[in-house]
Formats: sequence, C-alpha cells, structure tokens
Amino acid sequence: MKLADLLDLEWLLSDAAPGGAERTAAAKDAAALACRGRGVEPAAARARLDGDRGLREALASALVQTARDRGEELPGRRIAHALDLVGWSLIVAGLVLGGSTAGVVLAYDGTTPVNVLHFALVFGGLQIALLVALVAFLVRTRISRVEPGPGLLHRPAAWLVQRVLGARGRAAAELLRTLRTRASRHAELERWTLFALVQRFGVAFNAAALIVAIALIAGTDLVFSWSTTLDLVADDIHAFARTVALPWSVVWPDAVPSADAVRASQWVRMPGSFVSDQGLAAVQPLASSWWRFLVALLITYGLLPRALALAFGLWRVRASLSAASFDDAACHRLFDRLLPVPTAWSGPDPASVRGEAPAVHPDQPQSPHAPTAPGAAVMTLAWGSLAAQREGIAQLVRARFAHEQSGSFAVGGASLDDDAAALRAIRDARPPRAIVCFAAGQPPTADVLAFLRDLRGALGAGRPIVVLSIETPSPGRFVDALPEELAIWRRSLGTLGDAQLWLETLEASP
Repeated sequence: MKLADLLDLEWLLSDAAPGGAERTAAAKDAAALACRGRGVEPAAARARLDGDRGLREALASALVQTARDRGEELPGRRIAHALDLVGWSLIVAGLVLGGSTAGVVLAYDGTTPVNVLHFALVFGGLQIALLVALVAFLVRTRISRVEPGPGLLHRPAAWLVQRVLGARGRAAAELLRTLRTRASRHAELERWTLFALVQRFGVAFNAAALIVAIALIAGTDLVFSWSTTLDLVADDIHAFARTVALPWSVVWPDAVPSADAVRASQWVRMPGSFVSDQGLAAVQPLASSWWRFLVALLITYGLLPRALALAFGLWRVRASLSAASFDDAACHRLFDRLLPVPTAWSGPDPASVRGEAPAVHPDQPQSPHAPTAPGAAVMTLAWGSLAAQREGIAQLVRARFAHEQSGSFAVGGASLDDDAAALRAIRDARPPRAIVCFAAGQPPTADVLAFLRDLRGALGAGRPIVVLSIETPSPGRFVDALPEELAIWRRSLGTLGDAQLWLETLEASP
C-alpha cells in the first residue's frame, strides 16, 4: 500500500466515515476476487488471515478500491498531496535560505576578507549539531515510548490541507487529527515521514549554498582569513583544519590548508590588516587557497550527510508502509464483515461421525488436492473459573474465529506457577494469536492487566491478543457479558496502549 491508500483505509475504518454497511456489502465481491487472486477460496481464507499478511493487505485494499469505485470522498490522496506541498515548500525555503546565507557569509567588499571560521560554523558545525539533535530526538521517542515527535507534522499538515483545499480539505484535516489518537499504530511511519520532510530542507539548503559558493569563488576574487578572540595561534587553527579535513585529505589533499596559508591569513580587525603586515595583494595567493577547504567542508559536513539522511528517511518510510500489519481490532472487524465466519470452514465434530471409515485402496492414488486442516493454530487461556470450560471454549473459538486450538491453559487460579507455565509455552510456540477468556463479572483488575502485559512479552510484538468476557448460562453455551462490563474492559485495555490487544464479542460487528 502507498501512503494515500493507508490513509484512506484508516478513514474507512474510523467512525467518521459514513455508509459503512453499503460499502462493506459492495466490497465482499472484491474481497472474494482478492482471495482467489492469492490462490485461496473465500471459504478457506478466514483460517489463513493470522498467518498471511499479504491476504490481509489484499482485503484491506479491496475495501479502499471499492470505496473509490463508488465515488466516495476519501481524504488519502489529498493528504498525500498536502504533504508533497509541505515538502516542496521546504525545498523552496531551503534553496532561498541556503543561497542567501552563503552570499552573506562569503560577502567581500574588497577591504575585509571572508572569515573561514564563520563559514565552518554555519555550514559545518551548526548543521551537524542539528542533525545529531534530530536523530537523538527520534531515538528518544522510540526508546522511551513517549508521544512521538510527528505530532509536530499533524498540526501544520492539517492546517495546510484545511486552508489550501477549503471545504474538501476539512475531512482530510479531520482524518489527520483522528490518526493522532492512533499514533501507536503508525508511529514509525509518522516518525520517518517527518524526518524525510525535514531532510528535504537540509538538502536544498546545502545544495543552494554550494552553488552560490562555487559561483562566487569562480566569478570573484575572494580573499579568506581567520580571526578569533580566543587565545589561539596559527598552529592551533592549522591543527583544527587538518582534523576537520581528515575525511577528504586522501582523495583531495589540496583541500587541506597548509601551515603557511594559515599563518599568512590571520586577520586582526583593528587596525584591519593581516598579522604578517602584508597587504591583501601580497597575501591573496595563500589566503585564496582556503576555497578548496570550504567547498570540501560544505559537501562533507553539509550536503552529503543531509542527502544520506534523506535517502535513509525515504527508505524507512517505504519500510514502514511495507511493515503495516493490518492486524489490529479495526481490521479484524472489517475481516469479520468481508469474510463472515459462516463462510469459513465448518463441519461436524469428528467424534460425532458414526459408521465405518471409508475404505482405502492401495492401488488407487490419493487425491493431490486433499484439504488442509482448517483454522490457524492459536492458543487459548481460560482465566479463573473458566478453566473448567476449556473444551467448550475450544468449540467457541472454532465457531467464532475459524481457528483450531493448539494449546489451552488455565491461568488466574490459585497457583502462579500455572501462569508462568502458560507464558513459557506461549514464548516457545509463538502462536499467531492468543485468546484470553474471562468470566463475566471478572473486572480488569491490576493483576489481570499485569498478566496481559506479560502475555504480550511472551507472545511478542505484531501478534494479536484477543480478550473475551463471557458467561455460561448453561454448560457449553456462551454469551457476551453485559454491555456495561464490556465498556469497562474496553476502557481498561485502552490504557495499555497496545493496538493489537482488544476486546472481542461473540457476535461479529455488523
């Protein structure tokens, strides 16, 4: 999916998008075609969803394409266009500021030479410091999991699409604000989109500065000098210049200023002369040799790092788009509607079948298209009093989610060893999802939430954890807990900040 497609999907999955039932009905045919395009019949597709990211993406794309074919107003392309406008605006600003800054720093009126230390500070030290600060900011938000920096992106982009695109942009701006509340789902994409946008400015700034610098060096007779209030002598500046020039000293040795050039180009503003008491004409042959050092510095510490950072940021954006899992609660509610469970595999319990087994004739070849076992092998955990209902829960999971059960564990009982054993088994097996069942009346207490956090650590990131709150009016019969209880569970699970942990109901969403 491209960025515009992902934004349109988020809009369609949000409560703000009207016409959900009609759109879903129209998307079922497209979903069936998408399944067959991946070599699986719709009736068997439900069982493959957990382990097949490509199938989930195909179904999500089918919904987006259906909405577009229906002529619905979707904001994804407008937001992508707005981000392009932001990028081009940053490029233009970078070109103007870079060129003008180079013109100011290299200004020479024939009396006061150009101070190379000013140039090195602006086009070397300051830019590297800003780049390091931005990388440190991105790393900090990733490690500490604080609210990510791309919130800075939402506000200007939302303002731009609303102001520039008018009434048509209000829906796009609303989507950006909606996405802000779901930052954990696409935090990487937002983070690197911001990073790449900023680098556009940096690349344009340095490219314009390089063009202006070369034009001034080639078209005018610039004279360079250095001066400082600090207690530094020519040997100190020469050592500093050699250190700065290490990256290019081998490939371009002429761009490393000599000791004679450094001594000859020291300038004293009062009385306005070189330390050597020589005039500008006498010093110019040595002082002008600084231009190679300045061009190499601008390329090495300005343009090249920004170009590499831009390429890296764009690569990370593409990688983040490719890594979208389409495996959160909203997507699975969509799959419930596109592939209702009754269309998935169903059949009698093998133990209930009576009669003799079919005869097997050795001289007859077996069918090359024997059906595979239905359902994904998931693990279920029954909390507290539901441990006695594990067989019924296995049938419930098969009927509701079209999943077969690879393991069932009793947790939340009197012994913490049972909890630890279940978590070890899940850590070893790494099933595609875990389903945790709680009895109606069991509130989401602190120990329950702590267990769910431990379960996330054992299961690993990127795998769904589905929570059920159910009651058993009679043996083998399960119904959802009261709506009030379900609302409490949803609020409590939301505090964990896990986009792939959600409360499910026994009835699929309409």
